[in-house]
Amino acid sequence: MNMPEPPAGVPPPIQGVSTAVTVFLGPCQTGVQNSPVQLRSLLDYSTAFGDTGTGLGPSLSQFFQNGGQDAWMVRVQAGGDDAAWQSALEALDGVDLFNLMVLPGISAPAVLQAAMDYCSKRRAFLILDIPGDATTPDL
Repeated sequence: MNMPEPPAGVPPPIQGVSTAVTVFLGPCQTGVQNSPVQLRSLLDYSTAFGDTGTGLGPSLSQFFQNGGQDAWMVRVQAGGDDAAWQSALEALDGVDLFNLMVLPGISAPAVLQAAMDYCSKRRAFLILDIPGDATTPDL
């Protein structure tokens, strides 16, 4: 396709970027830890991280069933301490662009604060799905 040059003095059009890239952090059955893995389907998740019925599998299943197409996953050690979560967040520095971070089932105040700070730095939204028995953290 041959695109004509814009008239002199008219700025070129702004190039579009993806606005629907989501990152998920959390424990999984198997897979590499603290390294972002791009997922384009639930099959990608099961290949890299194991059973789709455990860990973050149900969250990723809902993501793809509801039209999600581009996700990144960082596996955190099950029962990981604050340092493990911080390492997972830092691993996202290798992801060029994301707009949304999802931390299902996380209620540790230090982890939530670190995630909020990281999302603020990356200009991304943070979605939390706190367990029903969690208490309100004092941030």
